[in-house]
Amino acid sequence: MISDRLEALRKAMKENGIDVYYFNTSDYHMSEYVAEYFKTIAYFSGFTGSLATLLVDQEKAYIFVDGRYHSQAEKQCLKNGVKVEKLGIKGVKDPIGFILDNYKDKVLGFDGKRTSIKFAKALVSEGIKVKSLDIYSNLIEARVPLSKNEIYEFSKMYVGVSRKNKIEIINHYLRGSCLIVNNLESIAYLLNLRSDDIDHTPVFLSYLVFLDSQVYLFVDSSRFNKKTLDYLFEDQIIVRPYDSYYEFLKIIKNKTVFLDETKVNFETFIRIS
Repeated sequence: MISDRLEALRKAMKENGIDVYYFNTSDYHMSEYVAEYFKTIAYFSGFTGSLATLLVDQEKAYIFVDGRYHSQAEKQCLKNGVKVEKLGIKGVKDPIGFILDNYKDKVLGFDGKRTSIKFAKALVSEGIKVKSLDIYSNLIEARVPLSKNEIYEFSKMYVGVSRKNKIEIINHYLRGSCLIVNNLESIAYLLNLRSDDIDHTPVFLSYLVFLDSQVYLFVDSSRFNKKTLDYLFEDQIIVRPYDSYYEFLKIIKNKTVFLDETKVNFETFIRIS
């Protein structure tokens, strides 16, 4: 079954002019732990650990894992024709080093929504040709959907600082500049909101943008009850659909933008550049 999935992926790569495709275990928000929806490495390699990198070219597939997962990766991946690169063993290069050694003149594809700006820039600075394109989602059968569970207010007895005060402090220092936040823990903390989109992590999939002293939260409003929505309105937070984030970014031109290149995805960088 894995071999069929890899064959379908390679066909999509060829159709889109991609020589090698890169997967990581992150989501659209550079999270360490992710929802089931984003466990694509497991789908294309069989590996179910929490941290890995998968590279697939037209002939071979390689999975990079640290010492915690050497044995697990061998057990789960070798039978599927995926070679295990054991990070930490002498002579084994990390994914960037491996890419530079083996794919210097090739086109490397990845999902820019799941790849950090820092990682993509590191490749580009070394002369690697990159293409940000999701070619795999249409290949995944019976994919678990993203959570639509309720987003709720975090109890005031635990908060310490109100959402309104946090926003005022940030806007004071921004002085009209733009701040883009993809990191889910940061958004949950900043807005004093919680949910359960990721197991054991009380966060919710969303993006946050400070622009011209206004605050835009990109999350489906149907996930709030009326009372919480009213509170957000009172705090002058503009709620827009989760999927409208990238289209919105097009209006951010000729602005000073603050963001964390390790925690903001590369597709964001493309849209504001």
